[in-house]
Amino acid sequence: MKTRLTAPVHLILALALVSGCASPEAVRLHEDFLKRERLTVGVALGEVRSPGIRDWNGGYEHLRQYDWGNEDLGGDGRPGSRGGAPGGPPPVLDPLPRGEGSIFTLMPRMEAVGTHALMEAAERFAQGISRPGWRVVPLPAAVREVHAGAPSLQGLDALVILDYTWYGLRCLRTHEAGELAEARADLSARMVDLSTGGLLWRSPVIRVRNPLWCRCGDSDCHPLIVQGVREALFDAQDAAVKDFLGLVP
Repeated sequence: MKTRLTAPVHLILALALVSGCASPEAVRLHEDFLKRERLTVGVALGEVRSPGIRDWNGGYEHLRQYDWGNEDLGGDGRPGSRGGAPGGPPPVLDPLPRGEGSIFTLMPRMEAVGTHALMEAAERFAQGISRPGWRVVPLPAAVREVHAGAPSLQGLDALVILDYTWYGLRCLRTHEAGELAEARADLSARMVDLSTGGLLWRSPVIRVRNPLWCRCGDSDCHPLIVQGVREALFDAQDAAVKDFLGLVP
């Protein structure tokens, strides 16, 4: 049975969306668009990043970008090697302050789940916005810049880009007993009309903060932390679907 790790998540998400929608950066999708009967929409990730770890004041940051090419970028849609890739050699980390090394035993676990969870989030978003008469397809490549004439985008009417600008673990308080763990995910999503290049929709900045009520350095908590990071990615994606469909104020 799947157990939710963080009961306060829904309230946190609601508050994030209410404040975000007031931002001038957010663009609401016109209701007429949702009434279109025939539409082909692609869903792609933006920058594909590895998970990060932050302490209470932003220390020991670890975050890498994977090169996921497409025709726009001269790649082939597979993870590349800039800064490392899933399943590749472990990253070279700066020396840690004494006593903090146990936190970084988390990184291999988080690396193993990170990119797969991002791909799954894109697939879930595609399923969430699907409507009768629409064809919504997750794309196998990351898209940083939209070029309507790119071969990978042929046949699409519109493109949604999900950009997880940061996700991972935040350790809230530093002391000898260890730090309290919190899973986080920051998501900005947008949709572009490929016939005109115009912006059809842009979400507010969605920030998910899921307290896990365990210690970052407690190895018994590591499976819960990894699962919490996955849940944060999916919670952010779910909030983006609701904003796309106009289901939030």
